[in-house]
Amino acid sequence: MNRISNLRKQANLSQNDLGKIIGVAQNTLSQWGNGLREPDFDSVIKISEYFNVSTDYLLGKEEDMPDELIVLNRIVRKLSKSNRKKLVEIAKMMFAEEFDSKNF
Repeated sequence: MNRISNLRKQANLSQNDLGKIIGVAQNTLSQWGNGLREPDFDSVIKISEYFNVSTDYLLGKEEDMPDELIVLNRIVRKLSKSNRKKLVEIAKMMFAEEFDSKNF
């Protein structure tokens, strides 16, 4: 799975490092990266939690995100619900011309 490899590389982690974090062997990560195996359900959840991305993103159900959006996504997932709402309001004010008020 390329998304796992990309996230791992962006975090400057070796396959061995990530393997230790999520409890799988380095060669398992290598096989995922080469498309020889797919991660099991528990591994997908551990990876999504570690990198603060959705399981849908890891499984390819969400489109690829630019690196900046991955970083923003990680930050937003750590915010409380009320602070997320505040952030959306600030973004709306900052980029009013970009927002279609019907969709937000």
